[in-house]
Amino acid sequence: MNVTLTEAARGEIKAEIARRGLSQAVIAKAWGISQPSTSAKLTGKTDLTGDDIDRAARALGYDPFEFIERAQRNATFPPLPVPTTAVA
Repeated sequence: MNVTLTEAARGEIKAEIARRGLSQAVIAKAWGISQPSTSAKLTGKTDLTGDDIDRAARALGYDPFEFIERAQRNATFPPLPVPTTAVA
């Protein structure tokens, strides 16, 4: 199964919340949105942006780039289509 970086980051956020025994309220506060809206982002019902990942990482005490590296290790990217160009 292919997992995008966004999906992997979403999974890391949820896993870190669980590991620490926190509630989604911590992330909701960082994102400045309601808990139901936070839940929608964490379940994939609404989009998770780069800014969301950045704010969540910081709220959880991580450097955002290190957090994305953690998520990247858990992602399997679908292959990109190979362009077919005529060679002259």
